[in-house]
Amino acid sequence: MKTSFECSGVPLVRPDFSTGFHRAASSWLLLDVRPETLEAAIELLAQHGALNNHFSGLHITGLDDLEFLRDYPLLLYLVGEELSPKALQSVESLSNLRGLRLNAPKGGVDLTCFPNLEEFIGDWHRGNSGIGDCGELRTLRAWGFRSTEPDLSALAKCARLERLWLVRPGIKSIEGIESLEDLRYLDLAYAPKIESLTPLAAPTVDLRELSLANMKAITDYSPLASIRKLRRLSIFKCAPMEDLAWTKGMDYLDSIGFVETKVLNGDLSPLLSLPLLRYVGAGNKKHYSHTDEELNALLDESIGE
Repeated sequence: MKTSFECSGVPLVRPDFSTGFHRAASSWLLLDVRPETLEAAIELLAQHGALNNHFSGLHITGLDDLEFLRDYPLLLYLVGEELSPKALQSVESLSNLRGLRLNAPKGGVDLTCFPNLEEFIGDWHRGNSGIGDCGELRTLRAWGFRSTEPDLSALAKCARLERLWLVRPGIKSIEGIESLEDLRYLDLAYAPKIESLTPLAAPTVDLRELSLANMKAITDYSPLASIRKLRRLSIFKCAPMEDLAWTKGMDYLDSIGFVETKVLNGDLSPLLSLPLLRYVGAGNKKHYSHTDEELNALLDESIGE
């Protein structure tokens, strides 16, 4: 988050929330609240209120006592750095939050306190609870996500979830993904216990973009071909695949990458049969039938045919 503006001497920072929130103003600028700016920030909140044209939320760093938040339940966006359990109790009073980011929190948070929450980003604390009751959640980007279940069933009630980005999740299966009918973007990384992609073959799965990275236990990629309208696919540093025959029928795919994920038989020609494919990133292995340059040149030629 870069500081580029000020409000009455208090820095304003740009957050990395999505800007397309459904029921709230976009999160353009957050008031930078830290020990040296706390007094001035509280004065600004008292002057302008939680909803104003100067800032859309708060970015809080290095504070333990956040009792002042209880006076501003209409606040829309909050970023908190290393917040203590005491501070998180005050955060839970913000029932109107639409975007919440927690970096290295020192305690868990009850997400049922935020019935309007549309985006959660941050380090997942094992004490977090209530994610399944976030019915308005559109985006979840979490490091170390885990729940009481070994899969994604905790998210089953997040019916509006559109973007799911999980790094080092403590799950063994992606069961439950079939309940997320609005999900369009899925990123999974460093999930060493996940072996099966079969849940992605469910007819309710309607992804547009899928990224898998550092998942060495995958046994079969063929379920991905059942995602009928998948447009972009990235498989990075994952378990090797026998061949690319499984890509047959992926007629909406326009980009595929599998750098450092080996195709054992080396035959990349099945990709030339995909009607909308325009880019391939394979990594130029010696035993591959085509280089990236050759494949992409052939795909370019096919555009005019």
